[in-house]
This record gives sequence, C-alpha cells and structure tokens, in this order.
Amino acid sequence: MAASRRPIDPTDPPGPARATGALGALARARVLPVATVARADEAGPLAAGLLAGGLPIVEVTLRTDAALDAIAELAREATGLVVGAGTVLTAD
Repeated sequence: MAASRRPIDPTDPPGPARATGALGALARARVLPVATVARADEAGPLAAGLLAGGLPIVEVTLRTDAALDAIAELAREATGLVVGAGTVLTAD
C-alpha cells in the first residue's frame, strides 16, 4: 500500500531551507550578495544597506587587504547578518 502524500505546496521551502544557522540562511536566500570591500570602514554601510533591502546574508571576497577586517567588523556590528567568506558552492 502506497503512503499517502499531501499535495506539493510551492510556498514550502526545500529540505535544506528548513535548516537553521548559516546553512539555513544560505538555503533560504534567493540572492547571495558577494561584496569586495576595499576599506574596512565600508562594512557598516554595506551591512545597513543589505539588511534594509531584506538581504540578511553576504559573502565577502578575500581579494583585498581590508577583507578580513571588514568581516570582523560585520560580525561585531551587523546583528542579524550572516557573513561568509570564500566561495559558496552549495547550501548543503
């Protein structure tokens, strides 16, 4: 006997989107902003703009000397923003 299944609801998130933390945020994101930060003092305005625009996640490239300081600033000051570095390939 086959198990009964409910109809697919297109508003349901995919499996990994139910995850919590950084992976959950990545899975739920429709857009993953990638930022190259030239100066660490750009981190605050960047975070404010992303959060105001409904984007609670960002990947900071490590292409500049200021990147690690900018990531530290974002982690300290941007409550609610998930900050990543490097190359994100998949949500899981």
